[in-house]
Amino acid sequence: MSAVMIEEYPMQLFETNMFKPFSQKDFNDRMHINQSAKYDMNDAAKSIGELLKKHQLLDLLGVCNIHNHFHVNENEIIVAKTNAMNTVPSFDADVSSLNYVHLKATTLAASVEKDSIPATPYMWAYDKQSKMFFALQFFSGNQEMSNRFHRLAERSKNLLNFYQEFIELAGNLALEDILGIYLLYDDLLDERRIHDEFYETTNDEAREQWIYAKKLNVNQKQNAAITHWAFSTDNNDVIQVLCNAYCPKRSNGDHEGYLSHMKC
Repeated sequence: MSAVMIEEYPMQLFETNMFKPFSQKDFNDRMHINQSAKYDMNDAAKSIGELLKKHQLLDLLGVCNIHNHFHVNENEIIVAKTNAMNTVPSFDADVSSLNYVHLKATTLAASVEKDSIPATPYMWAYDKQSKMFFALQFFSGNQEMSNRFHRLAERSKNLLNFYQEFIELAGNLALEDILGIYLLYDDLLDERRIHDEFYETTNDEAREQWIYAKKLNVNQKQNAAITHWAFSTDNNDVIQVLCNAYCPKRSNGDHEGYLSHMKC
């Protein structure tokens, strides 16, 4: 990916004092997936989901297990991009959809082309020292993700109320270091189908990942740790888990995972 700039926070979000600037140190200090995967976060994630529901944010935000797969260098961020033609995941014959997300460690730019879309923050970790969120990953060149970012800004009061309860709950659960939130993006991968999963493959050496639709076998599902939770409400207004992202470690050092459809 070419160098990118980070989209500025809309004033409504900036004025909440919830967000601190991104730093490579903050990113690199997060737990590695091998460590964070040891925590059972399912009940905690559902509790955070209840807060999202209470503050009318379920249509924009999900809950995530905060971790990293590799470190970033000075002046780098992790950038996600949909359907970059030069990164088609041809290494996997079981791709169920042509839509996918490619993530890669990418250099920050001092300036970009006039009409280019800046990289939008879409995943946030919580820093218990400053009691602020900081962006962990960014979406580049995607107008829909930028639109969702601005819709979140329009609900800044809802978000601030959620944040105040999040701090207390995460502290009580002693999970401040690994509980985070993210802007929903699963629908950009593919129209949700009952028998398809969204799969994640990581190349540690190249510091890049791919997420795409794929049918999984039983072993792949069993040897996995949940990393994302997205919620909805049924007719009885009960939260249900719609998508989970899983990411186990393979013997060759790469990481794989998936987003699957399930109800709890």
